[in-house]
Amino acid sequence: MRYTDIAYFGVRDSLAKRIGYDKIYVVGKDIEIVSRACPTSLPQIVIGNDPGTLIGALKSPDVIGVIFESDELSKNVVEKASELKKTVFVPVGGFTKTVVEERGRRAGRLRKIMNSAHALGARMRIVTMADSESSLLSVNQLREVGRLIFENGDVDGTIGEVL
Repeated sequence: MRYTDIAYFGVRDSLAKRIGYDKIYVVGKDIEIVSRACPTSLPQIVIGNDPGTLIGALKSPDVIGVIFESDELSKNVVEKASELKKTVFVPVGGFTKTVVEERGRRAGRLRKIMNSAHALGARMRIVTMADSESSLLSVNQLREVGRLIFENGDVDGTIGEVL
């Protein structure tokens, strides 16, 4: 299987290979993270809380998927993503930095998103969205964080090719 991830900074290919990735896409260079879909030459992931905006964005051919801002689930968005064969991205890089008191609550919100995507047949990918080298997770670490959050599903199907 080919493993890819998304980061907010350029990761050296040698480091990406050492931690198990074939490629780590860079936000702004290889992929765009936007609040509203707009015409561009790069694939886009739309991040937001408003279900109407996210559903509208999913209809755009430039958009490959969505991220729920603040981990706020909308089942209507997941249903539309499933229908249109788009991806629900679950960023877990910030989860590992969360203070212990907040970690259980955050895991619960991420679990709801993952369970909903799984139940509705939507494509789902766990990504780190790292903002520094110290925030990067290896493929094995990403798999274990996924197992911690997504207790009743196949985590191996949630990591892999982003694009």
